Amino acid sequence: CFFKYFVTSKDPQGFFVWCVQGMYFLCLLLIAICYLSIAAISKESSAKVGSKFRRRNMRTQRKIQIMIATDFICWFPFIIICVLHSFEVVDATDWYSVISV
Repeated sequence: CFFKYFVTSKDPQGFFVWCVQGMYFLCLLLIAICYLSIAAISKESSAKVGSKFRRRNMRTQRKIQIMIATDFICWFPFIIICVLHSFEVVDATDWYSVISV
């Protein structure tokens, strides 16, 4: 449920929300680091083989980049709104119906 993420600083579920948001950023960081290392190794190895394999490798890398970018683009605004709501900078309770769609 998304409503659990819209907590204030006095809400007892605040710790849960911060843990989930921290895990999201940790997972995103880990995925990005792993992808960058795979891309570096793949680029190095594809330089040693023919252009047909290099083109296929580049298409695969592009698909992975798109998947990671769409995950970031979809979830990052939601997480930022939750953080701002938690610090009581923004009152996002009215936004719940829009964000949960």
